[in-house]
Amino acid sequence: MLLASQMDVLLIKSLNEPVRLFYTELKSETFLLFSKIAKVREKL
Repeated sequence: MLLASQMDVLLIKSLNEPVRLFYTELKSETFLLFSKIAKVREKL
């Protein structure tokens, strides 16, 4: 997981600003989605 994070950081640094903002937003949206799924699974 750490390796993936390091790759993400390198990728983000190499991108220009609009793409970087979009990518960061996309990642946080995905994270929120996964945390919602995890919460639903806990209830089941």
